[in-house]
This record gives sequence, C-alpha cells and structure tokens, in this order.
Amino acid sequence: MNAVTEYYERYNEAERLTGTNTGRLEFMTTTHLLDRHFDRGASILELGAGAGIYSLYYGARIERTFAEGKTVKLAHAAADGVGRLMEEVIDGLSAEQFDIWSEYNLKTCEEPSLLGISNHALYVGRKI
Repeated sequence: MNAVTEYYERYNEAERLTGTNTGRLEFMTTTHLLDRHFDRGASILELGAGAGIYSLYYGARIERTFAEGKTVKLAHAAADGVGRLMEEVIDGLSAEQFDIWSEYNLKTCEEPSLLGISNHALYVGRKI
C-alpha cells in the first residue's frame, strides 16, 4: 500500500469538517451552494483540483471542460474563503460571531479573486 492510500485510510475527513469553525465553514459553504442549485435527487460529480495557485490555474480549464461537455456553470466558489489564513481567529469565534462570519463567507465565496486563496474550490455545474 502506498503512503497516500495509508494516509487517507487513517484520516478523519468528517472530523476535519466538523471539529473546528474553519472546517465547518467549508462544509457549510459547500452544502449551501449545492443545496441552492440541486434538488435531493440530483447526481453530483466532485472534482478536486488543489488549492491556491492550482485553483487559479485549473479553474479556467475546469470551466472549459464543463462547457465543452454540454454543461453550464452554476457556481465556482472558494469553499473556505480566506478562512485558512485566519484559522486561529475563526476557530476562536463565539457562536454568534461565527454566524456573522459564515454569512460573510457565503456572500463572498463566489468572488473570483478569492478562488486562489481558498484551500478548497467548489465548481457546481449542470448537464444540459
């Protein structure tokens, strides 16, 4: 078994997405955008394209791939926004403060200039 497989077999992704405010921010943003665009019966294809400069580099290619494949872009977002840069601050927020930060993140997550700063990009498309 290779090192990558071993790592992910031990890694607790659910804890990463629920154990801290920063993780919850990513999960909330992703589910908010998917719920906004798809009903419960929709099929979803997840693409992981990396973070930072990779998101900027691959973002246009992902959009082009979907466009050529007869899909339409519904959203392209920075799932955790600038959250990872401010992880200690965000994780220390009270519940009320976190609610305010979450609203800010949801309002700004589709801003193209944030795609390269986020650790997790989300592209939502629909087959036409």
